[in-house]
Amino acid sequence: MLFLCLIVICLYLNEFTLAFTPTNTVWGHSAVFADSRIYITGGIIPKNPIGFEGSTRSKEFYYLDVEKPFGVGTGDKLPWVDLNSEAQILPEHAWSAFSNCGQDDTLILFPGEYNDPNLEDPTVYTYKLSLRQWNSFTTANPPSLNYHSQTQTVCDVRTGTMYIFGGIRPKPDTTNKFMNILDTSTLVWQNISIDFARFDHTGTLLPNGNIIYIGGSLPDGKGFAEMSEVNRHRLID
Repeated sequence: MLFLCLIVICLYLNEFTLAFTPTNTVWGHSAVFADSRIYITGGIIPKNPIGFEGSTRSKEFYYLDVEKPFGVGTGDKLPWVDLNSEAQILPEHAWSAFSNCGQDDTLILFPGEYNDPNLEDPTVYTYKLSLRQWNSFTTANPPSLNYHSQTQTVCDVRTGTMYIFGGIRPKPDTTNKFMNILDTSTLVWQNISIDFARFDHTGTLLPNGNIIYIGGSLPDGKGFAEMSEVNRHRLID
């Protein structure tokens, strides 16, 4: 009888978990792929679907399990799993750097725009996949200014190094030309100047050690970068 009760409880909990479906529309959220799952956190929840007025930031945390096939047609339930109960330590945030650059099975989150006035800029958060637990840490030699909105982040998993480039700082709008590099093993930043500034661009780490930046918005309201213009940054070997 006890065994039967345990089976019923497990089935109930599993059904409860898989019944979760994200209901908020979000912009500027962050995602990372790890352990056959797409983890998603943060973002801006708009009050107006065509503008930022009255919007709020989110600290939602959940994943989509892509290990097994699933349907995407009308009426199909996607295998979402709710992790919001594990994310209470996080600030409400958007446009954050989120990567699988951490040591062992750890994800790294560096908040972009956030609501907490008491949060220090050098704070990073780590999520241990095996423990399903967030922790916060203060870093050394942090970026001098918060240009984290609309940046682009890549991760060199061989060295555990996270590269954050570009972004825009509101009020007044200024565009970042610095690359902020975090050694996730020591939590020490290195900040270097690049010869161009950009936000809303793409960033791709190639196998040969080059980071390629394409597109995006130019500083001072000068429009958009040409897609034919490719900017390259070489990682330190």
